[in-house]
Amino acid sequence: MSAETISDVIFLREADFVCAIPAMPQKGFDLPTRLVAEISKLTGISDITESFSLSGKEKSLKECTLDEKWDAWSSSNIEYTGPDLKGKKVILIDDKYQSGVTIQYFGMILQTGGCAEIHGLCMVKTLRDTDNFDVTDA
Repeated sequence: MSAETISDVIFLREADFVCAIPAMPQKGFDLPTRLVAEISKLTGISDITESFSLSGKEKSLKECTLDEKWDAWSSSNIEYTGPDLKGKKVILIDDKYQSGVTIQYFGMILQTGGCAEIHGLCMVKTLRDTDNFDVTDA
């Protein structure tokens, strides 16, 4: 990905901040964190990933049902301590979109902080019967 490619995407070009879904501290390599660091370096858009702190998350989301995922994030004691978000535009990046709960949860935190726009980008969409919304129920 080049700086020219990034500047072709209007909502990325106009973003104030870029942020990866924060990885758990014990995780080694994290694709979203690495990608956001590169985007920040290429574009000069501030990376606010480190503005989140997570503690208290006991259960892996991989083990959770759809209904349990929101509660797992809610019990994680997530804090945002970064720059003022009021009226800002943020690109929120995750590696995969499975149920959508994770990116929605962090989007909610950014929105609560006053973001004017939040654009979520994911690298992969997965399908697992146990944690995806059933479109026939919608």
